[in-house]
Amino acid sequence: MLYDHRLNSAIWATGAFVDRGRCATGHVRMRTLVNANDVIAITVNGVTVTYEADGVGANVNYVRTPADIPTTTAALRAAILGAQGAVLASAVHAVDTDTIDLRVVAPGAALAFGAPTGGGARLYAQDNGLELAPANRSVYQIQRTVTAEDVLRNANGRVHIDTGLTNIRAYVLRLITSNVLNTEILYSGNITVVGGVIELDSAGGVDLAAGNIIMLEVEGD
Repeated sequence: MLYDHRLNSAIWATGAFVDRGRCATGHVRMRTLVNANDVIAITVNGVTVTYEADGVGANVNYVRTPADIPTTTAALRAAILGAQGAVLASAVHAVDTDTIDLRVVAPGAALAFGAPTGGGARLYAQDNGLELAPANRSVYQIQRTVTAEDVLRNANGRVHIDTGLTNIRAYVLRLITSNVLNTEILYSGNITVVGGVIELDSAGGVDLAAGNIIMLEVEGD
């Protein structure tokens, strides 16, 4: 979700649109040189391939170069390209040469990793999530004036905004003092999103005041 109090204007046009979806991403990093027969499993959309350093069995094997992490990382990347290149884009980072950045080709398809040998001490894998299937989605603006009751609710103040969406996928929030004084408030309270509901709770943050204006740009389905 995107929360950016700096934006002063809408970043989307209001209305319905066809969302092309988002691709799962992640990376594999060789923290220290792998041992012979270390394995890591990469699953794309339910299909798993296991890679093994200096392996001789049924796994996809790659050559481990002693005392050379960049070369060994490049060998693992070549193995990934050969076995899963049709469904998984991969590249060794130009600066972080111990890291292979990954992106699932199909939007919405999941990426997952099996626990690497050594518990991640040598090879570490991270799934960033982000996958989202293509679908028709809506994006629109919401403006809500904070009331005195909002400020008193739940002792700390709580504003409950039900967008009518089933799921909020992204949003931009801006809080200003009033329609007359267009002064930005750097809100530092809690923001909770559950389904299509956004709640602002000032506990531990900047107190909301009656008359403040909440401006939202919401994308969801």
